[in-house]
Amino acid sequence: MARGRGALTHSTILINLPNSTVNRKQHMLDVGRYEVVVRDGIGRIRDKASGEVMHSVNDPAEEAHALYVEQSRLVERLQETSTEPLVVWDVGLGAAANAMATIQAAEAMNVADRGRRLLLISFENDLNSLKLALHHRQWFKHLEHAAPEQLLAEGRWVSQDGSIEWRLLKGDFATLKFVAPLPDLIFFDPFSFKTDSKLWAVASFRELLQVCNGHATELFTYTNSTAVRAAMLVAGFYVAKGCATGPKSETTIGLSPLAAIGSHRRELLGAAWLLRWSRSGAQTPFGVSANDESWRAAVTEHPQFQLT
Repeated sequence: MARGRGALTHSTILINLPNSTVNRKQHMLDVGRYEVVVRDGIGRIRDKASGEVMHSVNDPAEEAHALYVEQSRLVERLQETSTEPLVVWDVGLGAAANAMATIQAAEAMNVADRGRRLLLISFENDLNSLKLALHHRQWFKHLEHAAPEQLLAEGRWVSQDGSIEWRLLKGDFATLKFVAPLPDLIFFDPFSFKTDSKLWAVASFRELLQVCNGHATELFTYTNSTAVRAAMLVAGFYVAKGCATGPKSETTIGLSPLAAIGSHRRELLGAAWLLRWSRSGAQTPFGVSANDESWRAAVTEHPQFQLT
C-alpha cells in the first residue's frame, strides 16, 4: 500500500545515471515491486506491477504540503491548547513524502506556538519503497532527516523535545486501524482502486467511520472520483471539495458526522454534484454487490444534501 495516481509518461527517466554506472547501480534502482523514477531531478517511486507512480505529476514534497499539511490546517491545529496530542494517520507511507511534510511543518513552528504534541502514525504493508528512496536521497530531498531511518530501524522516532512522535504500523491497514489511537486527521493516500481496491470500497470506509465514531475526524485524499465520493457518502461520511492538485481541479475531503456539525469551514458537495452524480456513468460506489441497490437511497438521502 503506497501512494500513486498516474502512469509513467514518455518524459520520465527510469534510470537517471551515466551509462558507465548503470550496471554497477542497477541493483539499487529497484527493490521488490518498486523502482526509481526521476524527472527534472526529482525522484518518485513506480510500482512495476501496475505502472502507477507515486505523486506522478507534481513535486511530491510540494503536493504533500499543499494537499495534506496546508489543507488540513495542521499548524493551526497544533496551536490549539490541549493535553492530548493531535493524532494524524498517514495511510500509505510510501516514500514518506506526506509524513515528512507533516514533521517538517511541525518542526518549523516556534516551540512557544505549539499548544499540543503531534502523534503521526504511518501505515504501510511494504516498506521497500521507502528503503529504495533512502538509497537515493539525492532525488528524494525530503528524506534528508534522521527520522526515516530511525523509523525503519525501530518503528518509532521522537523529536529531541518530545513534542513530535512518529510511529510505524506495518501490516494490513484493514486490521491495524482498529488498534491505533483515534485520528483527528487522516491523510488517505494509497494507490488507486485498480491496485488497492479494498481500501476504496464502501465496506472499508464504513469500518473507518466506525473507528472514528463519536470523534471529530477529517479525511483528506487526492482523488475526486465520483465512485469514491459515492462510497464515502454511503458509508456515512460527509463529503466536501478539496483543493486542486496537478491536473485535478478538485480533491476530496471526508468528515465524520461529529466533524461535520462543527465549524469545519469546508464546502460540502451539494445539489449540483448530486445532479451530476445521478447522470454519471460512474455513479456506482466501489465495492457494492450487483444485487444491492440500497446505496442509491443512501446517497440521495444523505443528511448533507438536506443542508444545501
